[in-house]
Amino acid sequence: MHVLGWVRDARCESSRSTVRDVDSIIVMNDGVVEEVGSHAKLMRLEHGLYKQLVETSQRREQVERP
Repeated sequence: MHVLGWVRDARCESSRSTVRDVDSIIVMNDGVVEEVGSHAKLMRLEHGLYKQLVETSQRREQVERP
């Protein structure tokens, strides 16, 4: 899965905040567009790929913090 404009493994807050500010985020899975929308819209999708990526990244950050 790739999020246009955001490296999948990015863990830095500035990367996520940059993505939140764009007009549209395109989420692709195996070369197929799965989701398109703003950060807010994609985060409202209950089982969305983008939402899963953001939440996984946030959990990783919390575990890795000293």
